Amino acid sequence: MFDDDWFKRRKKHFPYDNIFDELEKMERIMWRILENFFSERNLEFKNLNKPFVYGFSISIGPNGQPVIREFGNIKSNLNQTFIKEEIEPLIDVIEEEESIKIYVELPGVKKENIKLRVKSNKLIISVLNEDKKYHKEINLPPNIEVKNIKATYRNGVLEIIIKKKKQSTKRTNIKIN
Repeated sequence: MFDDDWFKRRKKHFPYDNIFDELEKMERIMWRILENFFSERNLEFKNLNKPFVYGFSISIGPNGQPVIREFGNIKSNLNQTFIKEEIEPLIDVIEEEESIKIYVELPGVKKENIKLRVKSNKLIISVLNEDKKYHKEINLPPNIEVKNIKATYRNGVLEIIIKKKKQSTKRTNIKIN
């Protein structure tokens, strides 16, 4: 099935001899970028022996401006960068006319370990699992109905739907004294 001609034909469309060699090169480049990033800012890596996750997502907000959201467990303050035990999950917030939909990626988590709560216009998502800990706080607008929040969890994705309060379109005449 896989003769020499097949590999030659395949090489035209797939130019790398070995994809793993290319991935290893990319990994070395990424480590050099990280080393430069931290050395240029005189930052130290604390707890480098722990696994770390860092990334960002870019989307267009309701006002047409780009929204950049970071995720992962690498945090930095003025003079050091450290790895937190809790990972900030990747989220996507979609604001519609009547509701806000929030999608949270929580791979490898059981539904029973997910805790959701709203505290002073913040949605707090926390997961205490044996191997993975997630934590994220999302600012919410003031015009939401806290009692009508619905959440479903399927295939590692948590979907949260928050209804907005209906704004009154009635006109009221005000008497001037």
